[in-house]
Amino acid sequence: MLLELIYSFEHGGSEQIGASLALAIAGRGYPVTVASVFEGSGPLREKLTAGGVRCESYDLLGSGNDRRTVRKQIADFVGKNNVSTIHGQHASVFALADQAVSVYRPRAIVTEHVDDPFRRSWRMRRAARKAFTLADEITVIHGGLKEYFCSRLKVPEDKIVVIPNGVDIRLFSPDRRHAAREALGLSADRLAFGFVGRLAPEKDIETLCGVISSVISTVPGSISILIGDGTERKRLENGLATLTAGDRCRILGARADVAGLLPAFDVLLLTSRTEGVPVVILEALACGVPCVSTPVGGIREVLDDTCGRLEPVGDVKGLAAAVREILLDRGLRSELSRSARSRAEKRLDFDTIVDRYLALFRMRSA
Repeated sequence: MLLELIYSFEHGGSEQIGASLALAIAGRGYPVTVASVFEGSGPLREKLTAGGVRCESYDLLGSGNDRRTVRKQIADFVGKNNVSTIHGQHASVFALADQAVSVYRPRAIVTEHVDDPFRRSWRMRRAARKAFTLADEITVIHGGLKEYFCSRLKVPEDKIVVIPNGVDIRLFSPDRRHAAREALGLSADRLAFGFVGRLAPEKDIETLCGVISSVISTVPGSISILIGDGTERKRLENGLATLTAGDRCRILGARADVAGLLPAFDVLLLTSRTEGVPVVILEALACGVPCVSTPVGGIREVLDDTCGRLEPVGDVKGLAAAVREILLDRGLRSELSRSARSRAEKRLDFDTIVDRYLALFRMRSA
């Protein structure tokens, strides 16, 4: 059995990746359990259960359990359920399986998506070194992470494997554009751009609002669609209040049907200060949607001028100009769209990513 450990059952990037990987592996006939270690409920639990994947929760934040108790619960589960492989999304999550790994010796893999917490905190670096020492293999989602962990944390180079995030190129497809536009009530010629993701401080909501306001004021008839929820939603609503009142901007909140809405976009906009490789960029590329983003984390490895634009963090003028350029030039937009879809088909197909993980996990089917 594979035990996939994630932070929570909410819609975060690494959580979605872990859930998608579990569903794909279960769909190939392997026994899989997904366990949330910090929060016990959320939409991903429903999705996993509907897909036939067993779910467990240790609810460290809500149950009153301490870390020692959770470590023992995970170890007990591993011992009772013949778990052959443990895969943790993030070192902080994987660290809670240390007792299970030490006692029962399953194959142990940890995937890391970001380096920002380790750059900011020596305690996080110390915890990561311990987790990386315990793991048999470490996977990272872009080459910059491997370079950082090898140079700064002194992890042996041959212990780290770069496996990029992937996307279901059948689910996320340009073929769904017409239906997506109908679902949002958009005419065929109305220019639409927007954001999809958690509304969190690292997304730089101030810059996001500034770019949206600038584009809306200079591209007649355009509309901005924002999908997501989080702690910064009130700041977003306040920053865009005038635009939402005039139907130049719609804040839809969290949605489970992103694959049915994203193809309606003409441009995806991300203004993040820090990222790994955002899943939504991969989804947008698969939908043939050009992306305008800041060049943080591993975004440079999936996005360039052939399928979008990269502008500096906090550069409202530059980001707005890039969005405006693509919206107002139909020929450029079509060219970027074709290139985006081609890149997704050639480099980001999730089935290929699943193959690589299965080879790493060395699992046997049920």
